[in-house]
Amino acid sequence: MTSPRDLLRGSYWPTIGLLLVAPLHAVGQAGPDQLTLEPLVELQSADAPVVPSLHQSIVHAGDRGNGSFLVSYLYREPVIAVYDDTGSFERLYDSQGEGPGEFQFYPKLFRGPEGSVLAFENGRLHRFDGELQHRDTRTLARRVFQTMAALPDGRVVVDDMPTTTSGSTPTFSVLDPTGDLDVDGMELADPMVRTLIAPASEGEFWTLRGSGILLERRNADGTVVHGAEVEGGAVEPWTTGRIEGEGRDVPRRARYTGLADLGDGTLLLVAWVAPEDWEPAEESDEDTVLDPGLIDANQEYDTVVEHVDASSGQVLADLRVPHALVTVKGAPRLLHSRHPVGDVGHVLTRIWQVRVPPNGL
Repeated sequence: MTSPRDLLRGSYWPTIGLLLVAPLHAVGQAGPDQLTLEPLVELQSADAPVVPSLHQSIVHAGDRGNGSFLVSYLYREPVIAVYDDTGSFERLYDSQGEGPGEFQFYPKLFRGPEGSVLAFENGRLHRFDGELQHRDTRTLARRVFQTMAALPDGRVVVDDMPTTTSGSTPTFSVLDPTGDLDVDGMELADPMVRTLIAPASEGEFWTLRGSGILLERRNADGTVVHGAEVEGGAVEPWTTGRIEGEGRDVPRRARYTGLADLGDGTLLLVAWVAPEDWEPAEESDEDTVLDPGLIDANQEYDTVVEHVDASSGQVLADLRVPHALVTVKGAPRLLHSRHPVGDVGHVLTRIWQVRVPPNGL
């Protein structure tokens, strides 16, 4: 019998309709309150005219049928591969240059309002419709950031870490629809790891530090209107930098990597934790050549998905799966996993759907 770990880490693609992973804990009756993970579709990079390495980002553009998947890859030409909702490769958006809608570097992709797709690269934000027809290009006041959330009114919230005379202080900023600063550099209490940002209703947004458990809902000017600590989650807060030997001699610490508002008073959080079968790395005298096409950090983590009450922060249900799963932009309930194929740098991307209990609250 194929184990859940083999399903995610191996090359086997399940033919069963539903993959059920045992929850860490659940509230109420065990059956109805369990989260489940369902295999949805797989994307083969070998079908596209590029040889990728790592994913830069994946966006679900849901305004055409069931929606296509747009993939940007690291360490390759700045292009976007388009796959349909069955996983078949459709086309390549390959427009390189310095003009509007043209890329100089591989873009970070995000989902915008009204089915739009946002592509950030080289300090510019390109806006496309769901068919990748270019709408406009803006130069942003914040040229470097890790993550962003687009609000319905056209503003975007970004995390940044501007360097001052006293060092680097993690903040977030709100940019107006033209790309200029609207709310400048509001500090966050937790100094470590990037900020997770997710749009909420009524033009508000959520923030959560990856190394912390404090959820904060903020209004249009960044003021906190509600806060709650995640209760019973997988992450223990930490505020120090990487500890000596972390990832080699001792397991990596758990951290949140995904945050989404489900629109029903609940949130979906994604955390990376050390694998249950983690072992210290073996010493080696051999020189290691870093080949981006062969990098596979996924086995350094397991993933915990948590269904959380947005008001109290209480974890209602969760599940733990092997492999480092990553949120698909623009689709709160979709995650993706990456699996190297052969030795030429191709990857198999598997898209998974999280099934949330209907009676979670």
